[in-house]
Amino acid sequence: MSTKALKLRRFNLLGLHEVERQLVLSRTGQITDFPSLLTNEHYTEVISDSGDVHVTDFTNRWHAGKYMHDLIERKRSQIGLDPETDRGLWTWLAIAWRDYLRKRGSKPNAEWDDERWLLSNRYNRYYKHLLAGPWLVYRRYSSNPELCKVLLLPPITSPGHEISEHFLCKYELANSEEIVAVVSQLYMLADGSGYKKGVSTGRGSIRRFMDFAGQIELTYDLMSLKRERILELLPTEFNRFR
Repeated sequence: MSTKALKLRRFNLLGLHEVERQLVLSRTGQITDFPSLLTNEHYTEVISDSGDVHVTDFTNRWHAGKYMHDLIERKRSQIGLDPETDRGLWTWLAIAWRDYLRKRGSKPNAEWDDERWLLSNRYNRYYKHLLAGPWLVYRRYSSNPELCKVLLLPPITSPGHEISEHFLCKYELANSEEIVAVVSQLYMLADGSGYKKGVSTGRGSIRRFMDFAGQIELTYDLMSLKRERILELLPTEFNRFR
């Protein structure tokens, strides 16, 4: 991929439809030309005249969230629209990063679902987008970004991890600093480089934690509990992660 900096743009309605059309072509093994869409005057509008969008690879989803947070904050006045619902912006960014975001798989025409590329209008599906999802999580914890690292450790092309996706769909849990701190303490390696073994399945796994959270909600105001109290309430099956 060229390292030439791009001017920040967003797709207009015609551009969004063209992206959807080309995704269909991609899935059926036909010729596509996504790069040309990025600067097409009929499909895009320029947000910033300065070419300072640098398309590079990301170490993980946390790194992607940080880059996008810095970019959005730097260009917020020029973006104008609410970035959280700006489908044209996020679709343009995803297509700009397409070479790095392509789905890896044994099938030659492997392709992500559309909502990985085009931001969903449904608030409980935001996490599906390959770039907006990490950005929204990072933005929520931007005052203490290390805290949310546990939610964004997987590679950007591995969004289906139990924590990076299935936990994130539990909106209230993912937005509670105390609960995220517990998840971090239980499941992330001390050096922040990855997850402990056995996080996804079995006793004390993240799935079991979500079940536990649902159970204690019946007795406690879960959102008001401090991390120390949550840890005290955890059943013994979680001891292997303490």
